[in-house]
Amino acid sequence: MASRLFNQESLTYELAVVKLYAVISIGATGAPTLSRGKGITSVSRTSAGLYVINLDDTYAALLGTSVIVLTTSGAVDLEVGLLSETVATTKTVNIQMVDLDGTPSLQDPADGDKLYVEITLSNSGQ
Repeated sequence: MASRLFNQESLTYELAVVKLYAVISIGATGAPTLSRGKGITSVSRTSAGLYVINLDDTYAALLGTSVIVLTTSGAVDLEVGLLSETVATTKTVNIQMVDLDGTPSLQDPADGDKLYVEITLSNSGQ
């Protein structure tokens, strides 16, 4: 563990910013397993290349998402796009695998791949 003193203050125009982080391991047939994810209830695969991240709580707004695919093959052939979100009501963030040209992919990440996820939310109505 790092032995540095990290500043807990963040400067932003947004009020009450919350960041959630997750590591999602991909198994056979694209089955996701939440390896790490405080504030995240579960992750499920609804169809090839489409994953639903369920949050513990509702939030006023989604400010952004970032997903990085760590591949076991070393070949990067998929990216991740934000398909939809309902963080204020049903507490979900839906991500879709996309081909490198930006079109939705019907392909899952490979068995053994990991998705590193950062979800930035607003906990304020302003």
